[in-house]
Formats: sequence, C-alpha cells, structure tokens
Amino acid sequence: MPTRPDPNVPHELSVRERRFIDGLARGQSAREAAANAGWSPARAATTGSEKLASVNIRQALRARLEEIGLDDSGLAAKLRDLIDARKTGLTMAGSVVDMGPDPHASAKGLDMVLKVAGAYPDPRVELDVTQTVLVLRPDDMLAPAGDAWGPVIDVTPVYKDAEPTEATSPVARHGPRECEDGS
Repeated sequence: MPTRPDPNVPHELSVRERRFIDGLARGQSAREAAANAGWSPARAATTGSEKLASVNIRQALRARLEEIGLDDSGLAAKLRDLIDARKTGLTMAGSVVDMGPDPHASAKGLDMVLKVAGAYPDPRVELDVTQTVLVLRPDDMLAPAGDAWGPVIDVTPVYKDAEPTEATSPVARHGPRECEDGS
C-alpha cells in the first residue's frame, strides 16, 4: 500500500490543493472547498481539516489571501468596515435612507476581532473562576454574592448632593468592601 506524503514537508501543490485554496479564499468552508476541489463529498469535512493542518497548505493560503488583498492590513480594514456598518432602508417612494448603526453587524465584527486577537479563553483549558467582580449598580444580582465569587469592587456612582439610602448605598446594603491591596 503506498504511503501518503508528509503534509508538513514542502511540496508542489496538486491541482486539487490549488482549487481547495481558491475555495477557501472565496469564503467557502473547508468542507465545501474540499468537495468542490474534487475530494469525496462523504469525506470532505475530514479531508478539509487534514489539508488545513498542513503547513504547506496554510502557507499557500496566506500567499493567496495576500494576492487578493486580504493580508493583515486588508483584513483589519474589512473588519473595521464591518464594525462601522450602517443599516439602510427603502422608503415607500423607493429612496434609500440611512437607519443608523447596524448593531448586529458591529457585534459580529467585534466578535471576529476578539477571536483573532485571542481574547476569548480556550474552551479546552480549565480556567480558575475566582475573579474580581465589578458591581455596576447596587441592585446587581452579583452584589450579594460577596466573597463566594472573589473580591468585589463596587463602582456604583456616588452623587455629591444625594444622601445615601438603603437602595442607593452599597455600603449601607453590604458593608464596606476592601480592595485586594488592602486600601
């Protein structure tokens, strides 16, 4: 039985591998790109994952993305456009009107930026869940949690002219909180 070549050893890309890379560059998923490149549709997801694991394929994909203007600065510009996206609509007369920022597109763009930046924790890694909790208002559900969740820092706004009441004063409701540094 012939052995498969090591995917991490540089080699000339096959026609199917080049079509796979072109499909990815057009925005297809790895499964779609593998099936459209000519690999078995039944194994397209597995083949796509295997191909993406290859250093040779990843280098060729990066080069292809740079060719079409999707290098790091191009991607950053496109993400910026997505974050700043605005909704448009049509009036009954058929004219286009600006309906303001598009929060869905902005949230999606920010989510992509945060994923690329590595701001989300790796779900395969166990995390220490003892963290500082910011209490943004006295009636916040986390306010009474106290030390069960770690140190609590109260950032409730204090108004100069108002007298603290049971409803507005976190100190009155929960007692004074100390910072981690003891201040």
